[in-house]
Amino acid sequence: MMKSVVAVLFLLVVAFGVPSWCLAAGVNGDSQIAGMFDGSPIVIKTTNRLAGAIDSLVWKGKEFVDSTDHGRQIQTAWTVNGHGQCYNPTEAGSHLDGPTSSSILLDIRKTSEVSYYTKSKPAFWDPPEFQDPGCNFDVNGTNGPWLGGKAINKTVVSDWILEKWVTIGYAGIPNIIKYISRITVPINPDVEIDYIILDQPSVHMPGEFNKWEQYNPQSKLLIPPNTFYGLSNRPHVLSTPDGNFALSVYSPEIPEQGMENLPQYPYLGYQVILLPLQNLSVNGERIAKTESFTPGSTHTYVSYIIIGNTEQVRQSLQLLYALNLPATMSGDLNNDKTINIHDYNILVVSFGTTGTPGWIVADINPDGKIDIFDYNILVYNFKATQ
Repeated sequence: MMKSVVAVLFLLVVAFGVPSWCLAAGVNGDSQIAGMFDGSPIVIKTTNRLAGAIDSLVWKGKEFVDSTDHGRQIQTAWTVNGHGQCYNPTEAGSHLDGPTSSSILLDIRKTSEVSYYTKSKPAFWDPPEFQDPGCNFDVNGTNGPWLGGKAINKTVVSDWILEKWVTIGYAGIPNIIKYISRITVPINPDVEIDYIILDQPSVHMPGEFNKWEQYNPQSKLLIPPNTFYGLSNRPHVLSTPDGNFALSVYSPEIPEQGMENLPQYPYLGYQVILLPLQNLSVNGERIAKTESFTPGSTHTYVSYIIIGNTEQVRQSLQLLYALNLPATMSGDLNNDKTINIHDYNILVVSFGTTGTPGWIVADINPDGKIDIFDYNILVYNFKATQ
């Protein structure tokens, strides 16, 4: 989705307080969680202004989020049937919102010091009948991906329900933020739903994050980007020019071969957007098949946000790919189709050794070292069978 994009480079790619779902108007969206990484806390803040969307992500004093309006932030949003911004429930609110959000925050609670939950009814990005150039997908793509048109939603606030879980740290890796969204389809949808396109999540960053690379899961290196309208089936990394601060988004639900056999699949994958004032966005966008989008049905999606310096982000992307491989490639070291104490013993014997990447089966990631990263992968998949 474009969110008033001037120049577009696309690559495709969940709070806390008292349980107050029965007092929605009184829910306060201000909250904060934090977790340590590399000697400094990762601090995530939500605000009432944005109905519980992530307003700030800070590490080592650096702000990773541009929260200028209601379409940026770190948030979840989606479109239906190629209508683009003309039918676009958006967690943080409408593009016309200012100090407050049109989205309705139903519940926000801190579930631990490093995690929180939110529940909301997102507003539509455009009010009814609003004329927007970012609408109606052009299947032929002769003039770019959008034809323009009027918003087709009949209300300012949607009847869709968005639930979101955010946790700092995943599988023992402290610089990975797990981001889960669960969407509930309205009982009486105001449009027929053939498919949705989901930003899961969209991460809008300050302009100083202007170095753009891609992660290659085969070579396990960061390489120059190769995209179609900024879209790719491989995660992108945005960083400051010195590489000291970087961010990426990864989802195991985006297949390496890309999104095929669906109306807008060439435009889906991991996404980078250039916005006014050099604002940059990393999105996790995917088409969700729609035969299951029946009234009242729920649909859950998982992504991961990775921060650190560029090398720390690269290493954590490598681990995420390893964690999401089939069990025989993620800790089944003796190839008996079960990850158990026998695999653990093989790893322990070689722990601390180094060599050519992948030189022995215990180098699970593989990075040429048998270390805590290999241990984390094996433990995470322990007792898995195939």
